[in-house]
Amino acid sequence: MELRSLWCQTFSIFMARTTTIILIGCFLLAADSNLLYSQSESPRVDRRVPWKTGGRFREALNKKIKFTAAGDLSSNLQSLSRSSLVFIWLDREVDPSQSVVFPDELLPLGQIVEGLSESIGASSLLVGSVVSIASAKKNLRLQVLRKIEAHRVSGLAKEVSAKWSEASELQWPFLSNPKDTLVVIASSLGYQFQSIELIEHDLWAARNLPRMPKWEQMVFLLNSLNCYFLVDEEKKEVKIFPLREEQLFTVPYPKSQQSRLASKIRSSKLIEVAIVVQGNFVLVRATMKDQLIIAEQMKSQTKYRNKSLKPGSKDVFDLNYRGQRGALLASIAKNRGVDLQYEPTLATKLMEPVTVNVKRVPIEELIKAVLKGTSLKFRLTTMKLEIFR
Repeated sequence: MELRSLWCQTFSIFMARTTTIILIGCFLLAADSNLLYSQSESPRVDRRVPWKTGGRFREALNKKIKFTAAGDLSSNLQSLSRSSLVFIWLDREVDPSQSVVFPDELLPLGQIVEGLSESIGASSLLVGSVVSIASAKKNLRLQVLRKIEAHRVSGLAKEVSAKWSEASELQWPFLSNPKDTLVVIASSLGYQFQSIELIEHDLWAARNLPRMPKWEQMVFLLNSLNCYFLVDEEKKEVKIFPLREEQLFTVPYPKSQQSRLASKIRSSKLIEVAIVVQGNFVLVRATMKDQLIIAEQMKSQTKYRNKSLKPGSKDVFDLNYRGQRGALLASIAKNRGVDLQYEPTLATKLMEPVTVNVKRVPIEELIKAVLKGTSLKFRLTTMKLEIFR
């Protein structure tokens, strides 16, 4: 009995201590879990930011504002972006902690961002309804890659092309990393990634991007990581690879730009460049290094405000114009940040004079007014304004 009683006492003490240890352990685990939860909750996006897109985006860039800087580059851009509802993307290779000076006067938002970018040795680029602040080389490369991917998607089967071209917002409400974000995009299309390990580890603060075609989301995010991708439609796989200057790429340009292209390539003394005409496009095969030289020579000096177009409220425009039809279409394309494309046989028709007087019309109605009296049709996308019969 004594032995049994002693054993029972020992067991009771052991259980009491064990219970205490377990309770302490559970408390610490709970505390640790709360800590992790708080860390993940702190950068959460509590509500989706209603970023301005389309005509409202352009109108916001043209609106004169006065911004008072306080803090570093990153915090200033976040404040500017939130107050204007214009999404501004600061590239990961630009130092976010540097101090910046904003002009102490009323200026269009687009001009402020453009001047700010130049003051820190970077450039600004309009990508749909996003302002990208990155190095001039990186933004120029983004333009090249967008041309390549837009051309690839346009040549896919109708249903597949529609999937890649579907515009949607992209949101991650907590701290995220590039791999997870890109996997979400690919999965929504029904594809799997190959070589995903090539993407560098990084942490992205919680945010939501404005509406953008899925192919453009992929190009935009991968370019920021100095990567690109190839798609195997049969296997439904997306293969990632790092971007290098010596890699060969084929970039499409409108056939109407063929003579200008040839002239720029000659003047730049680029001897290892192949040009092939395919349908309404001129396909330029060259290394990425040479492609960037060509793109720099071919790019138009687009300003945020075009004097011939007066943005009205939201997606409407006021215009009183008399002049060449083609010149006005080029002005509209520049205002939207897209390329004007048409067959060379239409050049004569586009040189004809036209008179347009409209008030508060959407851009589609504006283009119809420009083409009125002709048999010409148009297609407006995030990349181009195409005129055809």
